[in-house]
Amino acid sequence: MNQARLIFDRKRQRLLRSRAAPREGSQNPYFLHNEIESILLERLACIRCNFPRVLLTTPVSRRFVRALLSQGHGDKYLIECNSVSLDTASSRQKGGSVYRVAGDEEALPFVRKTFDLIVSFLNLHQLNDVPEVLMNSKELLKPEGLYLAAFFGGDTLCELREAFLRSELEMSGGAFPRVHPMITPEEATRLFDRAGFKLPVIDHQKFTLLYPSLMSLLKEIKRVGEGNSLIERSTKPLSRSLLRRVEDIFHDMVAFRATEGYLRSTVDVVFLTGWA
Repeated sequence: MNQARLIFDRKRQRLLRSRAAPREGSQNPYFLHNEIESILLERLACIRCNFPRVLLTTPVSRRFVRALLSQGHGDKYLIECNSVSLDTASSRQKGGSVYRVAGDEEALPFVRKTFDLIVSFLNLHQLNDVPEVLMNSKELLKPEGLYLAAFFGGDTLCELREAFLRSELEMSGGAFPRVHPMITPEEATRLFDRAGFKLPVIDHQKFTLLYPSLMSLLKEIKRVGEGNSLIERSTKPLSRSLLRRVEDIFHDMVAFRATEGYLRSTVDVVFLTGWA
């Protein structure tokens, strides 16, 4: 891969995700992940065909896997890739065999025309070469295979990004990138067209999340493994004075939710659907 195109530190990404709270089995599973999984399952349920060979390019919840099998997908096999750790366990469940293998969406270890369905869950926004990943994913699909993806894009954390930018410019005259650049639906449309998918459908859904403080928002970002992994990020710890100023500006920008005192933060989720 061309070094000039590198935006993200993939080694750091794996570290952040390895430290994140488990997707399932924890006392406080992240509700937004579950909501996005439900949307993907609803979209699959509207497609009147089954996909016997399924690839999940990123880890998902066991609930999602069970739901796929119950819909009739993966009756030949279902493979889940995990770039953080290798779980060699495989299992035979009603509807098909489930395998977990070491793999990364930027370098999937499979041959062309292997799968009927590929699902990418909340990962495209953290890849260095999205066009290449999309084209390679299409090559892995059998004829009439389906690619389905969801990722954070567009206006995600736009309030936090602006608050950091304004605070650092005010206090030091310069600013480090604190929030990842996001792919807009318009950019996703161009990328999908370039990859050659047929009948592409690209849309997005915005969620408004409420937090009692800036620190609660930052802790949740860390808890779900979405911390700053930009190569050009600052490695210095955030100072208390900067964080106080960020929160003040955050309040001025989006205010508090009337009478409840919560900060509002936008999460924009882009959904991609296309056929090989």
